[in-house]
Amino acid sequence: MSTKYLGEKLTREIVVAILNLIKDASHYTSKEVIAILASDYPPSQTRTILYRLKDQESIGGGAYSGYHITAKGIHKLERLNIKPLTQQTNWDGKWRMIIYDIPEDQRRARHLVRALIKQLGFRKLQQSVWVHPLPCFEEFEKIRDAYGIKEHILLLEVENSEIFEKLTAHFHLHNID
Repeated sequence: MSTKYLGEKLTREIVVAILNLIKDASHYTSKEVIAILASDYPPSQTRTILYRLKDQESIGGGAYSGYHITAKGIHKLERLNIKPLTQQTNWDGKWRMIIYDIPEDQRRARHLVRALIKQLGFRKLQQSVWVHPLPCFEEFEKIRDAYGIKEHILLLEVENSEIFEKLTAHFHLHNID
């Protein structure tokens, strides 16, 4: 895993932590946010991201008077808070397949999308082809919209096929009877 990837993942984690913190208590100053997150994240990076969130209008207020989350910040937080998919009912026998071809000039987005796809619990079938048995349209839309790469990613829903037999055991699937 590259250092650059780890840095991007850490940055995403810090953004989510800051936005969640400010959303829950809108009176935190810059100094308080940095102190609260210091045990988990480097203070210099937290400070930089705070300034960036302010510039992007994801948070409002001031470093000394306290921050508050804006509508833009809430939207950003919703896009970044993606949880792994879990089976709630019996499996419907369909596979959800993500195929992406994100251009080199959007390399950062490609790496982040790959990380988010893994976070959702998808399994790699081939290069840039990932599968999951559970419905995921909502999560998938969040990923595509968050990174502005809708035209570079396809989501397909396919019936069960012999190509997926090994994955059925991996996901511990139970068909609808």
